[in-house]
Amino acid sequence: MSLTEQHLNVWVADKADSTLRQWDTHLNDWEDRLEGSVEQATWEELDGYFKEMKGDYAPNTIKSRYGSLRRFYNELERRGHITESPFESMTLSDYTDNEDRKYAGDDGSRPVDSEEVDALCEHAPTPEFRNETLFRFMFDTGVRESEVAVLRIEDLDLDNRKATVWSPKTKDERSVFYSSETKFLLEKWIDKYRKAFKSAEKSEYVFNSRKAEKLRPENVGYLVKEAADEAGIQEVMYHDAAGNPRHKITAHSLRSGFAVRALKSGVDIRSVQKQLGHADVEQTMTYLKYTDSDLKDQLDSRLF
Repeated sequence: MSLTEQHLNVWVADKADSTLRQWDTHLNDWEDRLEGSVEQATWEELDGYFKEMKGDYAPNTIKSRYGSLRRFYNELERRGHITESPFESMTLSDYTDNEDRKYAGDDGSRPVDSEEVDALCEHAPTPEFRNETLFRFMFDTGVRESEVAVLRIEDLDLDNRKATVWSPKTKDERSVFYSSETKFLLEKWIDKYRKAFKSAEKSEYVFNSRKAEKLRPENVGYLVKEAADEAGIQEVMYHDAAGNPRHKITAHSLRSGFAVRALKSGVDIRSVQKQLGHADVEQTMTYLKYTDSDLKDQLDSRLF
């Protein structure tokens, strides 16, 4: 069995067939390109591979392949097949046209799109199923870390795909809605996987951990950052005055990603405001800047 086949077997649990086919395609395409074995591949070979892709593939396609191969080589390093991953000397932004800094939020983060959420879920830290469910729920609803941390099972109306969210920030409740896919994940998590945690016996919260009855908000942020790093889509945008790194993808990226996706899909801005729990619609309007490129494309195709 080749190293790529061994690695795919490690990834199999609870992954969709489409995800496994994508990983298989990425790894085999890379393996076919090489003259030597995958464990002997160099930084120069990877650099050349992604530079060639830059001119022919969309940025999200490059990000997806970069994440798959980065995880593969991190796993080879962890298992002792290689001494150091060649990705240690690589930066994703070298191979994609990046306007992230232009659109970064106050915390340095920026919204994620659907393909990046797929990458986060594919590279979710252990326990993988809980964290995939967590990421999908946050991207579907736009809830804050502090809100998802205190979400209780009794707050979920699975039949109507609705949740009643309490906000520690605004001290009020609101209703949010989520997709059928996320409903399926929530049902499977609550009915099966959650019960395997000892803390489930006493916990009333949806997202408990193995030992604690609920996740802390800062833990939610850590999980997102770790998944983005493993997926190869994380970057430090800048350092603040205290020298702390401000990352491109944070838990807030899922919240802002929901807002941008909804606005681009034509959802009324007042409805987006209500789902996000913004007191003032002007807060919601800050996300309109992300739709400028879509507007230009529509004008070019229809008017100009």
